Amino acid sequence: MGLIDLAIQKTKEWREHIKTHDFGLDKPLTRNAYYSSFYLGLREDIIRGCREAVKTIPDKTKRTIAFSILMCALNTIFRYGKKPEIVEYYNSWLQEYVGMS
Repeated sequence: MGLIDLAIQKTKEWREHIKTHDFGLDKPLTRNAYYSSFYLGLREDIIRGCREAVKTIPDKTKRTIAFSILMCALNTIFRYGKKPEIVEYYNSWLQEYVGMS
């Protein structure tokens, strides 16, 4: 399993954790407010998934680079879908800059 797949898995796990537990959050009243809060929450979950995925990299100096690449990758994947060419493109970035995909 690559870093991108691990980040997606951690993001899904956190989304399920948020959905299954009641934290006392109210739903927004308007449609625009609902979509804004949904995308803000999704972005926070993507950040948490990427943060958990880069903890598996043994070299601490490369974690920042990997985090930036994973953020770009997951934002693109959640926007356009998990297409093989997108995953291949970001895996090549991870291989070049971090040394693992």
